[in-house]
Amino acid sequence: MKIVSIIGTRPQLIKASILSNEISKYEVDHTIINSGQHYDAELSDIFLNNLFNTKGGIKNLNISSKSELDFFSLALKILEQHLLELKPDLVICYGDTNTTVCAAIASSKLKIPLAHVEAGVRDFSWDRPEEQNRIIVDRLSNYLFCPTPNSFNNLQKESKLFPESKFYFVGDVMRDLFINTKNKFTKPMIDLPDEFSLVTIHRQENVDNKDYLEEIVKALNILSEETNLVLPIHPRTKKMLNKFNLKINCIEIPPQGYFEFQWLMQHASHIITDSGGAQKEATFHGKKCVLIFSGMTGWVELQEKGYIRVVNANSEDIINAVNELETSEKVDLDFINSIFGAGDACQKIIKALLE
Repeated sequence: MKIVSIIGTRPQLIKASILSNEISKYEVDHTIINSGQHYDAELSDIFLNNLFNTKGGIKNLNISSKSELDFFSLALKILEQHLLELKPDLVICYGDTNTTVCAAIASSKLKIPLAHVEAGVRDFSWDRPEEQNRIIVDRLSNYLFCPTPNSFNNLQKESKLFPESKFYFVGDVMRDLFINTKNKFTKPMIDLPDEFSLVTIHRQENVDNKDYLEEIVKALNILSEETNLVLPIHPRTKKMLNKFNLKINCIEIPPQGYFEFQWLMQHASHIITDSGGAQKEATFHGKKCVLIFSGMTGWVELQEKGYIRVVNANSEDIINAVNELETSEKVDLDFINSIFGAGDACQKIIKALLE
């Protein structure tokens, strides 16, 4: 069997790495195509070096684009060429990025069966790019692998729209990676205080909007009077802070590899983020977080439990939510296992694909 995985961003690199290692246990010809959607070396190369055993099976396309539509145009054309050359029996795509959509459209047009890892996630914000991407990819996929019971239920409700597709609740591949690599979490090669809060801010609607970014910076600067803030700076965030002449009173560090970032989460007193992955990973560590996000998170189970405090980009709301973390109930790791699985999602995916 010949499989092609198509990736392009940090979350996809993480998800593909653990599944790739599982696929390597079988007699499967597996090629990984990296679109280069995260063009910054600090966002891609560190994860390739951290998580993949070898670069031998990775084709780096390094697509350089001027806009989102330009990326779609270039990616579809280049993916078509590679898929026609490789002639895979199956394409696997991950998550909800523009690379995911390009993989789905190219596979569908070339009549190549498609598997979607992290299918069925919905936040019901129909105008959000990620939500649009999820829906498009799920409609085009033949195999849909759901990370949570709620995502599986979402597909059950929508199943009449894709009656020939197969969907499964398998758990989250990121949970697999977390469980299987806990002994590799490593302190970054940076001087850090004994106590700190971890901050990650990169979401387009937060950093590209001056009013929102000003509110976030205001909240963080007030919080910094009580605690050290460590901020692995995303290139987009750095660019917009400079553009709007804003400064966060924090310990600014470069983007970190997976193992270093998990160490930071493990040792942080609080976690403040706008990341879809970090909000979930926080609970893997038994920690709650404040999510700066407009609307519902796709991880409904965590929000309902109070493990994720969702707030708009408003300084007062952010500060209050951080303070409320101190008094809310602790994270139940047995509950987390029931939602995201106990580390066998990849095995279930491979079993379903090889049946």
